[in-house]
Amino acid sequence: MNKVIWPYGISLKLWADSLVSDFGEECLPKLEDEKQWQDWGSQVAGTGIFLRASVPPPVTYTKGVKNEVFKEWDKWAKTVFRIMSDDYSSTDLNLTR
Repeated sequence: MNKVIWPYGISLKLWADSLVSDFGEECLPKLEDEKQWQDWGSQVAGTGIFLRASVPPPVTYTKGVKNEVFKEWDKWAKTVFRIMSDDYSSTDLNLTR
């Protein structure tokens, strides 16, 4: 079972690389440019297990206007951690939502 690492005390690059590696079956894109983390995060949020778990994208676009839902990568990463941990713990315990 895959787990998301807690993003405290590590760099964005290390956290993103770990996510890509730990969820290899999802074929997540590699984060190439840390300045573009919001677009990368939106791709992650729209992929497979992250989409099914309702991970929010860090940025959305409405009529071409960018809306930053998360301005800091670590706040979005902590949200990813919490959602995925809740999703896994419910699955592990065979609980219904």
